[in-house]
Amino acid sequence: MTSSSSSRLDRLAPAIACIRAGADHDLAVPGLARLCAMSPTSLRRHFAAALGQSPKAFLLHRRVDHAKALLLGSERSILDIALTSGFGSLSAFNRQFKRQTGSAPRAWRRVSVARSRRRQRGC
Repeated sequence: MTSSSSSRLDRLAPAIACIRAGADHDLAVPGLARLCAMSPTSLRRHFAAALGQSPKAFLLHRRVDHAKALLLGSERSILDIALTSGFGSLSAFNRQFKRQTGSAPRAWRRVSVARSRRRQRGC
């Protein structure tokens, strides 16, 4: 990592920490930018340069990762997991989940739970 990348990450640290701590909340770019003492445009530019993605893409990946953990670790409904993970609707969740994983949440859960059980049995 170059010193420029490290410096960018240092400046983004408050926004990244906020996203990681509260992926289930509404985290808009202007508020994240204020945390980092920069404009929304600068925040987007720093995110792209340091992480290769926009703040929104980073947040959506974090939310889907959160949902995947809940899908594997609980029997909660897909709707409950979607809302808990910060998605405003089931359709928005399904669309983003499929975009990132290639399958719908219900199908992903079924396959992943079966795979996990096989590993536990040593198969």
